[in-house]
Amino acid sequence: MDAEIAASKPFTLVIGPHRREFIMHSAKVAGLSPALKALVNGPMREGVEGRVEWDFLDDLSFLCFFNYAYTNRYDATKIKADAKPGMSASSNPDLSVTTVLDTKMVVKFDDGQFTSRGWPVRQTSRVKPRKDILSKRAALWTHFCCLKKPRDDPDERNEEAIIAGGELPPEQLVCNAKLYAFADYYGIEDLKVLAYNKLHKDLRDAAECRLRLSNVVSLLQYCCDRPVPDELKELVVLYVACQFDNIWKEEGFQDLLATHGDLSVAIIGELRGLLE
Repeated sequence: MDAEIAASKPFTLVIGPHRREFIMHSAKVAGLSPALKALVNGPMREGVEGRVEWDFLDDLSFLCFFNYAYTNRYDATKIKADAKPGMSASSNPDLSVTTVLDTKMVVKFDDGQFTSRGWPVRQTSRVKPRKDILSKRAALWTHFCCLKKPRDDPDERNEEAIIAGGELPPEQLVCNAKLYAFADYYGIEDLKVLAYNKLHKDLRDAAECRLRLSNVVSLLQYCCDRPVPDELKELVVLYVACQFDNIWKEEGFQDLLATHGDLSVAIIGELRGLLE
């Protein structure tokens, strides 16, 4: 930490519905992006009072942001115990600026006939041989695995492997998604890439190690309920299409499909490619 940051005035961050207060160096926050610089040093109330309220973050996601701000990395599995008891990463409201974030349909589809329920009607009844379907499914998974973004992160190779047959911490997927949406909104590009890659890795590991996918349903619920960027939705929809047979059996997944028609359409848009 250089002298300018160490000598900067404290900046108060009020986090979550429980309004827990944290303190950071104002210069450290301002140095993360032009948007945060304007927030901390600008003429608006936050800059004048040296205080901001972020009710769209919970303790865990904020502590990950805090660690990133000072170390350029974070690990939700190592700091989750610091989160306030009773706080769930999936239970708090997300970014309240719904008019700012893009909430367009995730997947664009070609023109075609649809039933009254919005499900696409195929123009042919011909079904591909099973070996062709398996080949296309493998190609779809390969495509998902290649979505990781380039980032110079030497510590990534040292991340602990997930134990086969276990389960991801319930907050972890949603925490990474929250940080991605937060970084996208405030223009913290490096954190955006880091959070995206961590979410991508967790999803990939969950499939390859045959973990329970119940937490993926929570991630889907978050993406359905909150105004998250299209890129995040596209990642999650592609993953669900790849793991559809397994996720179908998870509690709550079918209810999500019944409630959110746009999610159903997006997933079908990926799955129909296996049959064409």
